[in-house]
Amino acid sequence: MQGNEYRDCVAVYLARQLDRDAIEVKTEITLGRSILGKMRRVDVLLTSAGGALAIETKHQDTPGTAEEKVFYALADLAAMPVPGVLVYGGGGWSDGARHYLDAHPAAVYYPSDNWAMRSGPATREIDTMIATRFKLWRFLCPPELF
Repeated sequence: MQGNEYRDCVAVYLARQLDRDAIEVKTEITLGRSILGKMRRVDVLLTSAGGALAIETKHQDTPGTAEEKVFYALADLAAMPVPGVLVYGGGGWSDGARHYLDAHPAAVYYPSDNWAMRSGPATREIDTMIATRFKLWRFLCPPELF
């Protein structure tokens, strides 16, 4: 899966989940400058009356350079004028990179094969991020549990 395909996979999931919540999902949005002074484009931007959330996506199916880019992406997200998270997927991450991402408070996993999947155990990390950022507790406490 290419990076743009993964970005779209994440954006489609978020749009489907947030459709009734007045939260817009936009892709490839210019948002200020990066920490290197370049024009910054965020992969996905969620906007609502209550604020915004910038999302960078990184996907790696095989060992390679994507994991080297996550350190820059996380530093750049921290410097943005809006909150941001890194959403990552794929099975090609080294053990070290995966442990780092799993433990980082601004990184959440999203399975890259989730084009049609609804919320469930595999989407718990991204659902938690949505719930806490936009106070949409239904993502953590679905009505069918009560």
